[in-house]
Amino acid sequence: ENPTFSPTSSLPTLRPTLLPTTTPTHSPTSKPSACSVSVQLECTVEGEGSDCKDIILNSPQDCSRDLEYKLKWCVNGQDKLVNIWFVRTKFNGGDAIFENRNFNMMSGECMTGTAKATVNICNSKRFFASLIMLGSDQNKNECYAFQALDTFPKTLAPTNVPTIEPTNAPTTEPTNVPTLSPTNQPTFRITLDPTLNPTSFPTLSPSKTPNCNISSKVTCILVEDGSSCEDFKNDPFKECSQFDVIYKFTWCNEDSAQQVKLSRVSGRINLKEVFLFGDEDDLNGCQENSIEKSYSTCEELFGAALLVSGKNSFNEKCYAFNNISPVIPVTLPPTFGPTETPTNLPSNNPTKQPTKDPTHSPTDIKTKQPTYIQTMSPTNRPTTQQPSVVPTSTICPGMTDKERSDKLEAIAKSVSDTIELGNVQSKALRWLDSDDAYKICLDNPKLIQRYALAVFYFSTNGDEFWESCGRNSEKKCDSLDEKIFPKNDPITSLWSNELWLSPVDECLWGGLACNEENKMLDRIYFDSNSVKGILPDELGKLTTLRWLTIEGANNEEDYANGIDGLSGFIPTQLKDLTSLLVLDLNYNYLSGNIPSEIFSIRSLRHLDLNDNVLSGAIHPTVGNLSNLTILQLNGNNLNSNIPNEIGALFRLKQLSLWSNELTGSVPEEICALPKVNIFIDCKNECSCCKECYQNDSNLWVSI
Repeated sequence: ENPTFSPTSSLPTLRPTLLPTTTPTHSPTSKPSACSVSVQLECTVEGEGSDCKDIILNSPQDCSRDLEYKLKWCVNGQDKLVNIWFVRTKFNGGDAIFENRNFNMMSGECMTGTAKATVNICNSKRFFASLIMLGSDQNKNECYAFQALDTFPKTLAPTNVPTIEPTNAPTTEPTNVPTLSPTNQPTFRITLDPTLNPTSFPTLSPSKTPNCNISSKVTCILVEDGSSCEDFKNDPFKECSQFDVIYKFTWCNEDSAQQVKLSRVSGRINLKEVFLFGDEDDLNGCQENSIEKSYSTCEELFGAALLVSGKNSFNEKCYAFNNISPVIPVTLPPTFGPTETPTNLPSNNPTKQPTKDPTHSPTDIKTKQPTYIQTMSPTNRPTTQQPSVVPTSTICPGMTDKERSDKLEAIAKSVSDTIELGNVQSKALRWLDSDDAYKICLDNPKLIQRYALAVFYFSTNGDEFWESCGRNSEKKCDSLDEKIFPKNDPITSLWSNELWLSPVDECLWGGLACNEENKMLDRIYFDSNSVKGILPDELGKLTTLRWLTIEGANNEEDYANGIDGLSGFIPTQLKDLTSLLVLDLNYNYLSGNIPSEIFSIRSLRHLDLNDNVLSGAIHPTVGNLSNLTILQLNGNNLNSNIPNEIGALFRLKQLSLWSNELTGSVPEEICALPKVNIFIDCKNECSCCKECYQNDSNLWVSI
């Protein structure tokens, strides 16, 4: 490779050097630190401000309590961008009372929230809430945090005044004062619920129901030497290797006098795999199970968790949770001199100057380009009988490989704002220059199109996450449905279902369609293909595009069940798609405002952005979309007034704004549109709507 005299990026070189550097580095090389998050959950009684653990049952007429849970979640570490998949709070194991999905946080950043619940403490001797946070960093390291709060309401202490009538059942311990009449026979356990009638004499201590008391524990042992996983040592300078661990799951009944009927025993490994042990079993003493798992030393985090729940013979519920998350150490103490042998892994940062001494032997792999400096000594023999006047190229006639590479880079830089080692633009350029066997030449008008599509592929993790069509996928995309091609369309389409980045014309890659006449891109159509990641700015360079459809799920039900979709912001560069007819990005996790630049695409007929996490206002320039027939923005967090300018869209047939935080009423200018069907929340008054959506009940009601 050509030597460089200044660092090109903060990322590691592609191959390690064969010799150590002659001077020590200022700090040890290391792998990126593990993704780390934390959560905090607090409970107070609303209106009182007291801690939930201090709740006291004063009387049977004072049963209801309104609870407020204060939530806090943070990203730990330094210089990390973490994509938070979700933060969720559940109450008594039921539906979520708070949830925030798919957003980004930086290291050191914390966010807060509140959740409310109501509990009847006369009927519930125990209530609990949980807070879980799950996400991943840019290196795809997963991280999570969990906290649960258990609360047991207290009863009042006994009074000094005797009750009027005796209880129906005897107490387990004799009273100091004899009762007025004996019972027929003794009981063997205390009653589950307090008696309706008080005793004639006070008891020495209040009655109580035995608590259900279980525990759970996860331990991790290294198979190689039997030591704890917490003591695992890893040399980051060695190549990745496999190691095995054994997770031991133990769950116990801590009260030998009470029998516990298990309802759930759930073991999780890395939040993905679920193992169920002994559900519906009676738990006396302890039970355990072990599972062996393999990991790589290049992983950052591994761990397991165990959740156990059940009831005792008095129908008292109980549960226990335990988890372990050892972090693989990835750094060693710094050295003060060069290593005696070359390292197997490159450093994260390139050296500022090339090494002073040549390597002892040439590399096994030939470089693609000549070096810019002379060799220190001549070769022992001539390389050819006759030197060539101009180096030849096997790719594009009249141009050397070096010239092609340089010009490709210049063209890519004219398209992309930033190209640096390791980013998606750099990956696309390297693929186009070196790996693409199609070998497109620079005079081809489709060059920028092929580059922009490669950027889109890497930006949406095509290699790892696409269900089909990716270059490593086992199956091709489903063929495009001919229904998406209008019969009266003046453009004849060319399309197929080849794998992406395969050495064919990009028009034949799955999910794409081109104008058959000039082979320029006409459509991108993905309907639930696990296309997740970020929409790159380079899409704005596909100026012939008329259809852009990337849906995260097939329908609302699939979306509610959880999907992997696009995140990040809608690129403002889409404004350059001046021929765009359909922009359909629904059922994803796109956030931020709807860019006002989108409303300058006057050719748009369908704008579908429903079911994302978009926020802010609907910009008044939406009135510029004079050809628009469908506007779907429902299922977001939009929080402005409904702009009057929508009333200028005289071709509009469907306006969906329900399930948002919009304020005010539907303007009369919109009601005056001749063919529009309006779908709106009931809180937004509408003089021309036939029905509205009730957010609290998830029902449509007639107006």
